[in-house]
This record gives sequence, C-alpha cells and structure tokens, in this order.
Amino acid sequence: MHIHDLLEARSSGSNGSAYDSDSDDEYDNNMDDVANADIPGGIYSKLIADGYKFLGAGAEQAAFLEPRTGLVLKIFGNRTGYHGMTGNQELFKKWANFCMLPGNKDNPFLPMFYGWTKFQYQNRTYLQIRCERLFPANPSYAVKGISFGNYLADLADAAEDEPYNDTVYKGQQQFNQLVLLVGGEEQFKLLWNTIHKIANFGRKNNMSLDLHNENFMLGSDGKPVINDPFYGHSFDY
Repeated sequence: MHIHDLLEARSSGSNGSAYDSDSDDEYDNNMDDVANADIPGGIYSKLIADGYKFLGAGAEQAAFLEPRTGLVLKIFGNRTGYHGMTGNQELFKKWANFCMLPGNKDNPFLPMFYGWTKFQYQNRTYLQIRCERLFPANPSYAVKGISFGNYLADLADAAEDEPYNDTVYKGQQQFNQLVLLVGGEEQFKLLWNTIHKIANFGRKNNMSLDLHNENFMLGSDGKPVINDPFYGHSFDY
C-alpha cells in the first residue's frame, strides 16, 4: 500500500495543517531532524498537511501525534541505497508484535500498540506503527522521595535470569523501595516477571536486554512503562 493511501485513510476529516501554526525556522529545523532520521521530507510534509504534529526524531525514526486520536504514529527510516527493512525496523516490529500478544497487550508495564505496516516510498522500505503516547520521566521521578532509576538496574539484573521469587528481593532494600514505587507487591511481581519475559524474548531473537532509567517512560496515567528494552537501538518517542 502506498504511503499516501494509508495516511489519507487515517486522517480523513482533518481540521487543517499543523504547519499553519509553525514558524519557518521551526519547520526547517523539523525537516533537518527528519532527514537525520533517514526519512524523506515528502513523508514529513504529507503528515503535517494532514494534521499530524511532529513530536521529535531519533535514530532512524520520527514520531507524530495523530489528529483527534491522541495516538502516536512512528515512521522508521531507511538509509539511501539500503534494500529491504533495516535492523531497527525489524527489531521494533518484533517488539511491537511481542507487546500485542494476547498475554501481553493488557500488561500495564508494556506500551500499547495498535498495528504496523511497511510501505514503499522512493524505492525504499519504511515501517509505520501506531502506539499510545508516552511521556519522558524526569530523572528524579519518584514516589515518596524514592528515585525509580536508582534501583532499576538491580531489578533488571535479578529478573533477567529468573522469575519472581519473594526470597530473592525481601532482604534487599532497593527492591522494597520499588514495591512502593509501583504500587504494591503484586505490581512489583508483575514488573519482575515482565522483565524476565522480555529477557527470554530477547534471547530467542538475539537481542540483548538493556534496562536503565531512560528505558522507562510514563503513560497517560503517570505510571512507568517499559519503552526501549534492547541494546543498540533507540526508540525515544
């Protein structure tokens, strides 16, 4: 399916262009960011004309806020001269499929995805995917004065190799703090087993787990969501 067909079908009824409220300098800067993500300006311009709002760009990707839905459309770029899907595209496609599995899609610690498709534009393959909007967590994000990031690496190290076992954490203060942060022992158990499940999925797909404070963002309810669990790729929005 052509990119225009897909995006026009999603944006019918749009109330004008987001570019109307942007300065020329902002438009030029956004175009530069998109170009650095290996995404042609034509894709950016089409989305802006259809009412999407540019949120930002990272490594081979750009994120746009959909009109009316509040969801995010991510476009994953492709380098000039590269044929087929890139490593980032393949990895994120697998991650989205994992999160959409029946046993995962209602997990509050995993992002919500609403489908993906690949498309051809100027003889290159691009991936687009729809997902919930996540918000950056301040590095000092805390509940009752306890920083989430201070203890996350310890949890990842423990949960990567074995499922939840209450004898493992109860003697370690940092895990007790995380119990408070996530809302109780049952939620902490779910987080632990979610990380363990992600690690097993990564091993089966030759992807290394890389969890630290920047790998967690906040959902619309203000609770932490695992966003970028694998080493070597950047999924920032």
